[in-house]
Amino acid sequence: MNFAFISFNFSYIFSPEGLFIISSAIFISYLFYSFLRSHFKWSFLSFFVFVPISIFFVAKDERAMLVKKVEERAEKSADINLLRHLSRIYEYEGDITSAVKTYMKIIQVDPNDEDTLLKLAIIFAQMGNVDLSLHIIQNILKSNPSDVIAKHLYDVLTKIKSGEEEGKKENIKEK
Repeated sequence: MNFAFISFNFSYIFSPEGLFIISSAIFISYLFYSFLRSHFKWSFLSFFVFVPISIFFVAKDERAMLVKKVEERAEKSADINLLRHLSRIYEYEGDITSAVKTYMKIIQVDPNDEDTLLKLAIIFAQMGNVDLSLHIIQNILKSNPSDVIAKHLYDVLTKIKSGEEEGKKENIKEK
């Protein structure tokens, strides 16, 4: 899990929601202080536990807002780069269905986009749909026979496919 805040805007901390969350964390740490006065060390440490956690939740909300803004912009325009970024966000978050839908929107705009077709082929192969991946890669190789990545992926997938067929034959023989 990546906790890097590359695009974190600290102004969100000072938004009403951010201030509410952080002030709530400070209040909770004060409650710990009032209950643990005899243990100053623990009450002091509670401040350094609750406040960073609250900042994390503010950053998480900011990330969700940014994704929503990108989704809205992508719906309004047919910008391929914006759609690519959105699909990569979906992939990173593990929402493969939304990523595939977004990649399909890119293919509707530009049916010959080799990068997107390769990405779709890889996703389908990871999902276990080797036949569809091979079909996509064969179409890429028809339009661009010198694509090294597509050739390599084609070789790997044909080996997987032949291994699956041999495994099916062995299962039939065992029965």
